Amino acid sequence: MPAAQSLKDLLLRFLADRVPPAVRGKVAALPAQRQRAFAEAYNRTARSTATAYLLFLLVGAHYAYVGRRGIQIVFWVTLGGLMIWWVVDLFRIPVMIRRYNEEVAKDILRRLPTSA
Repeated sequence: MPAAQSLKDLLLRFLADRVPPAVRGKVAALPAQRQRAFAEAYNRTARSTATAYLLFLLVGAHYAYVGRRGIQIVFWVTLGGLMIWWVVDLFRIPVMIRRYNEEVAKDILRRLPTSA
């Protein structure tokens, strides 16, 4: 029984830390097996703010990281909006990652099998 309790604690910590607030309640209401399936899928597809900043600083590829390739090309062609866009994005990256992760979480919830 202690292993089951530690797994439950781990899932609760995961829900509290990583899942966007917009879907946290829905995930918490799922049975444990479906929560595990959600957690595995979310961990595979969610994006990290730290990685986005690293890509931003090294090659300016933060838009590509969240799947917005068209805007990424415009960003590169305009040299980051002649650096103005670059400075603005320095502060926007956490919001971009949060929105992307929220959409990913909603999509995973929609695609979870009804019986698991």
